[in-house]
Amino acid sequence: MPVRLSFTLYLMGEPKEIIIFKKAYELSLEVFRCTKLFPKSQRFLMANRLEELTIAILEKIVQANEAQIKLDILKELSALLERLRILIRLSKDLTYIDFKKYEVLSLGTNEIGRMLGGWIKYCLKEADGNT
Repeated sequence: MPVRLSFTLYLMGEPKEIIIFKKAYELSLEVFRCTKLFPKSQRFLMANRLEELTIAILEKIVQANEAQIKLDILKELSALLERLRILIRLSKDLTYIDFKKYEVLSLGTNEIGRMLGGWIKYCLKEADGNT
């Protein structure tokens, strides 16, 4: 059953859903499903790191959303996403996840990356407009 999640921000009294949070949440669920199937020897190392990174990404999205100055937090978020991509690829190369799951996770990280890039671009544009 698909997860119905709404993360809402109020801008000038108008509710706005934060799609990047929804996508990151869905990716987190998929990562947790995959890590359940990791070999026992990797559940407390690789699986734990993947799970912690997905949670850290969710937390950074919330933090950036609430911050007045977002750019530094978004750059940290970008670094976390890159680390997640590396561990997902490593998990595939070590055959902890199959290619189909790798594709799903990669598409998710790429989609979040595009959204994050747009958010960073918007913040840079906004900062240039204020100077």
